[in-house]
Parts: sequence; C-alpha cells; structure tokens
Amino acid sequence: MKKLLELGVKKVKVIKFGGSSLASAAQLKKVLHIVKADVSRKFVVVSAPGKRSSDDIKVTDLLIAYYHAYTNNENTENICKTIVARYEAILDELAINKDVLVEIQQAIRQLVTLPKENNPHLLDAFLASGEDNNAKLVAAFFQQNGLNARYKNPKDLGIIVSDEPGNARILTSSLHKINQFKTTEDILVIPGFFGYTETGEICTFSRGGSDITGSIVAAGVGAEIYENFTDVNGIFVAHPGIVSEPKTIKELTYREMRELAYAGFAVLHDEALMPAYRANIPVVIKNTNNPDHPGTLITTSRKVEHEPVVGIASDQGFASIYISKYLMNRELGFGRRLLQILEELGLSYEHMPSGIDDISIILREKQLSIDIEEQLMERLEKELEPDELRITHGLSLLMIVGEGMRQRIGVMADSAQALADNRINLEMINQGSSELTASEYWDLIAAAYELNLEQKQARLNELATLFDMLSHQEETLASFSHGMRQKTIIIGALLPDPEIWILDEPLQGLDPQAAFDLKEMMKAHAAKGNTVIFSTHALDTAQQLCDELAILKKGELIYNGSVETLLEHAPNESLETIYLKMAGRQSDIPATETIVGESHE
Repeated sequence: MKKLLELGVKKVKVIKFGGSSLASAAQLKKVLHIVKADVSRKFVVVSAPGKRSSDDIKVTDLLIAYYHAYTNNENTENICKTIVARYEAILDELAINKDVLVEIQQAIRQLVTLPKENNPHLLDAFLASGEDNNAKLVAAFFQQNGLNARYKNPKDLGIIVSDEPGNARILTSSLHKINQFKTTEDILVIPGFFGYTETGEICTFSRGGSDITGSIVAAGVGAEIYENFTDVNGIFVAHPGIVSEPKTIKELTYREMRELAYAGFAVLHDEALMPAYRANIPVVIKNTNNPDHPGTLITTSRKVEHEPVVGIASDQGFASIYISKYLMNRELGFGRRLLQILEELGLSYEHMPSGIDDISIILREKQLSIDIEEQLMERLEKELEPDELRITHGLSLLMIVGEGMRQRIGVMADSAQALADNRINLEMINQGSSELTASEYWDLIAAAYELNLEQKQARLNELATLFDMLSHQEETLASFSHGMRQKTIIIGALLPDPEIWILDEPLQGLDPQAAFDLKEMMKAHAAKGNTVIFSTHALDTAQQLCDELAILKKGELIYNGSVETLLEHAPNESLETIYLKMAGRQSDIPATETIVGESHE
C-alpha cells in the first residue's frame, strides 16, 4: 500500500460530498465553489441527494420504496416520477442541459426491467442509481461552469469488490487499477456507495458507504488528504442533541474515530477509515456550509496535550449473556466452544469482558429472535455446563474515547463517579488492560464504593506499602507480571475494608514475602471477629490458617466442619494425607509407586 503513495509526484486530493451537501441547487453552488478553490481537488465522490428540509425524503429512501413497489408487483409510475422530479428540480434551477435529465430518467425507468427472481443484486442496483445519476448531474454542472470535469463510473475507475450484496468489500487488486488515474488532468466525478463484482454485477457497501468509496479512491491514488464534506463543522466531543453546543474536536486518531463511529457518531461511516488508514492518508471532516472552518483532522497519531478524552458517545440496544463456572480459566477449549456456538447460530459479539471464573458476551439485541435466543441459551447450558447462566436485555453502551487516558490519572474514576452521582448503575466496565494503570484501577474501586479521598488515600498507602506497589501505581496492568497483577487485585478488593473477605486462591502467584504478609492480614482480620473465606489447593496453608473447612470432590461437598475435629480422627496425619484419603485416589499409595517405579538399590 505504501508503494502506491510513492508512484508519481503530483499531489492530489480526494473530496467527498454527502447527501445534505447535494440536496438542492443552492448546495451544489457551494460545492462548485469549494472544488474551484483548490486545483488539486481532482477526485470528487458524491452521494445521492439528501433531505432539503427536516420533513423531506432522501432519494435513497425513495429508491427503496421504488424497489418494494416493483418486487411486490405494485404500480411504480408515481414513485418513479417523484424520483425523477428530484433531479429535474436541481437541473432546472441550475439551467443544466436537459440531455442529462433524459439519461437519468432512462436509467431510473430501466430499473423495473431487471429480473426479480434469483437476482441477489436487485436491491443494490436500485440503491446505487441514486449516487450514479447524481454523479452525472454534478459532472454536467461542473462542465457548464468551466471545469474540465467528467463522470467516471466505478467499474471504469477500477472499483472491483467482493460479491456480497449490501456489504461489499474492496479487492486489493483494485487499488493498483485506481492508481492509474492519479495523473489525470480532468476532475473525475465518481458516484459513491457501490462497486462492481468481477462478473460485472453492482454491489453496494454498507449504508453510508459513499464515505468508503472516498477512502478507497484516496488510497488508490495515494492522495495527499481525503476531505469529507458534510453539514457540520467537524466531529463534536458529544452528541449536540444531548449536550448543548459541544466543542468541535480539532484532531483525533483513526482508532479514536473508529470507536466514536462505532458507538453512534454518524458523521463518518465506521468502515470508511480502513482504506485511508492502511495507506496512511489523513482525513479531514469539513462543512460544506462553512468551508473555511478547519474541521476535524483524523491521523494515525496525535500529540496529547491537555484533554485525555476526545469524545463521549453512546449507543443502545445491547444484551449481555453472563456465564460463570468455577475454574473456568483452567478448562481448555472453553472459549473456543463458546465462540463456536455463536458462530453456528450466526451471531457476532461486540465485547467479551472476562474474569477468572466468568465471562460476559455483549451482543446487539436485533440479532436475537425469540427462537435464536432459546437455542443459544439451551446450547450454552448443555455444552458449557456453567454454574450460572443469565441474559440481560435493554443495555446501553457508553464509550469514553481518548488515547490520552493512558497518561492521565483518574479518568475512569471520574467517569464512574459522574455516573454514581446521577444514580446510573454500571452493569460492567470493559477497558483494555494496556490503558489502565494500577492507580486508575484502585480509583475505580474507590469510586464504586463511594470512598472519600481521605479514606481511599489512607487505606491505599497502607496496602500499597505493605505489598511494595507504591512505586508501580502509575504503570499499566499489561506491563505487570502475574504476581504484580494479583497484588493489584488484592489491594483493590481490600481497599473498602470489608468485614467479610471472600478470596479465590489469593496466594497464587505471590512472592514469598507477599504471601506471608497476606496470610498475616487474614489471621489478624479473623482475630478481630470478622470472617475470611478463601479457596485454596495448598492444604498446608489451609491447615495453618483455617478454623472451619469445607472439602469438595467433583463439585460435591464431602466435609464441612472444623479443622480440629478432622485432625482428631487422624492425629498422626497431615491435612494433605487426610484430604487424599477422602477426595483423592482410593489407592493412592500403589498408584504413586506405579508412577515412580520400584526402588533399585
């Protein structure tokens, strides 16, 4: 991909206009002015005409209605005339030669001559005509106003895609074909949203895919920059319908933009960044109605100066499936079987946060019909045999986005506190461990338990000093060894100073000093009349610490009583020996001798 950027020395820009920028004659005049203002803007990608007002209908939506009327054997004449009239109104006001209208009208009427049966590309052909006909109109308008412009069909340009109607993907070989046009002296007006399969069928990208076309063309010609013009000054830090007059983001990375787009920022299609990202081409979001505004620049990296968070986005319509199983982390193939069940039911997951003995799968609810949900839960229960399995519907997703969070202390704690102050319950938190420091993790725990600063600091100083973690608190969890992660988790668990401690194999991975210190803390806590419950496979530790003991064998409780009583029945044996007789192999001594072999003196 980078080699494409080195071909030729001419710097060109790819510019894309959305539906609102092309909805009327007045908007097209603004587009003309923008293209004329920079001679390097040689590739113009256009969408279908959008809404002229809030109560208007997009041409794309009219085409969908046209398609349904045709496939349902209804009269299509009125809807056909309505679509043609949208283009005619623009042509009349701009006084464009009516030859273009004849061509557009023929193309729209020809759609209802396409075969209905066994035609998976029929809907794509209807949808693509919105952009295709608008590109012809825009090219004619440019020519009439002195620009050396011409319409360029995606097939002729080399946009060859996979045969996946409604979800086409660009083929890598296409980029080399597109690169041949880099040195064009003409302005090429290209319809967005679709390409052609290798067999010549029209295939559209996912909806909003004109952004994808612009990104593909930019990558193919090795553009200096990809300018994406819409009806706002750039990308806002939050949804303007929720937050009054939010600021415009000056600069963000591809990764940050991808996360914001995923969570509902509708300015840029979330798949559109990939071709430009791979070709290392910057993208700028600008306003057709205010072209002098600098907009929002999207690059591979940025310098974090003041704000660690660039934006906050939300989305709804999620469901969470919670699975808990004791010793899940030791069960080989558990994750593979889980993912296989999802795959076989045709389900994709959005997030999968996990712990030692539990995992949650976040899916979009629209995937789950009543029948699919029943099959899913039945298979999970039967094939994974969990201790607990439940599904929760109606969840919302809140995304706090910003690569600067890695260097800023307390962002997660502040976020959790803001939600707590507004009595909003957190179902779960999913943050990459590479971005979370030990200090932020402890801040999050403190906020969840509503500890004030004085309480938190006093307790944290005591615990972090004891476990030798004070000097590591600003390091990320991803950089820690297993033992340091274990100490971080233990400090977090004990930070609120609970009366009852429930610890799952707390000594695992700890160094001898940390293990000794924790055992002393457990004894001291119990000596104050509190309760400490912990699981362990180290029976000498159990004998050393426990007053009461429960022994499990294959998930069944076979003993529940005092350690003292158990030892009284076998006064000359250790707890380990007693346990092996109760829960180990029935003939453990012969079995051991068989493994070791006979002694040869």
